[in-house]
Order: sequence, then C-alpha cells, then structure tokens
Amino acid sequence: MAHTKPTAHKLTDGKSPRKQQSTKATHNSVPCTGGVKKPRHYRPGRMALHEIRLYQKSTERLILKFPFQHLVGETAQDLKTHLCSQSEATGSLQKASEANWLAFFKTPTYALSMQNV
Repeated sequence: MAHTKPTAHKLTDGKSPRKQQSTKATHNSVPCTGGVKKPRHYRPGRMALHEIRLYQKSTERLILKFPFQHLVGETAQDLKTHLCSQSEATGSLQKASEANWLAFFKTPTYALSMQNV
C-alpha cells in the first residue's frame, strides 16, 4: 500500500460556503427606507433595576416642583384664603413628603399588602 500525504478538509457541517460581497457594494445597493425600529425587549425586572439605580444616583426631586406647589396652594386655600408661601417653605415641605413616601414604601407592611393585590 502506498503511503500518501493526508489532505486537509474544511469542516462545513454540510453547508456550502457563503460568498462574501464587498461591504461597499452591499451598503450602496440597499436603499435606506427609514423603517420603524422594533422596541427592545429586556428581561423582566431589568428596567426596574435600571430605574432604581438611576433614581439612587440622582439628586433631583421625585415629585415635580410646580405640580406639588400647586397642590400645596390648593390645600392651603381650603384651610384659609389668601395665603402666600415662600418657595423655601414649599421646597422643605416637598422634601419632607418625599422622605415620608420613601419610608412608607420601604416598610414590610406595604410589601405584604402589594402581594395580596
């Protein structure tokens, strides 16, 4: 038996090799139609964690200033007419109410009540 040199074979898994086109030809030949981009689907909870990290880093208010100021004004009108408040007083009231909200949402009783809903 004659001794022959082994030859190298490409493994293609039964698929024929693709033809590669030049990148300039493919980019120029396909016109840009401006199609609608599909929205990204993230795993459940990923965006919630992203928002939590975002709000933990930020120092801005959770409640917008003007709607809160309007709410304080309406509540003050119910108690007494022709009341004016200083912007610093409204800001400190907003800060205290946000701290109260955060304390409420951190309590375990709130978490238990949300499981029952």
